[in-house]
Amino acid sequence: MTEPEQLHRAAGAIALTVGVGTTLSPGLFLRAFGIPAADVTGAAQMGWRMFGIRTALIGAAAITGSTEARAAILPVQLADQLVFAHAARSGGVPVRAARLAQAVSGVLIALELLAARDA
Repeated sequence: MTEPEQLHRAAGAIALTVGVGTTLSPGLFLRAFGIPAADVTGAAQMGWRMFGIRTALIGAAAITGSTEARAAILPVQLADQLVFAHAARSGGVPVRAARLAQAVSGVLIALELLAARDA
């Protein structure tokens, strides 16, 4: 397996893990990011589950070799960076939670940039 392939699969595995965790148990998963359970309302759970499903589907497809999914990771994560930054600035989520989400997203961005460089 080539290094770019390994990097794409690593990004896919991280995305799949985050996506599945957020989809199946948004409250539990978000507590790990410092968001109190009381702040995860029904509407918030639905929004986070939608985020999780999108992320899980892209991650799973990237692992299986989908060039479209792999190409989608970078722009989707760049958009997520903007969303997380806005959430922190607006008080929508605790700053620590937004920064942790940005860090995970940043890892995906770095993996995809490295894969593109080595392709």
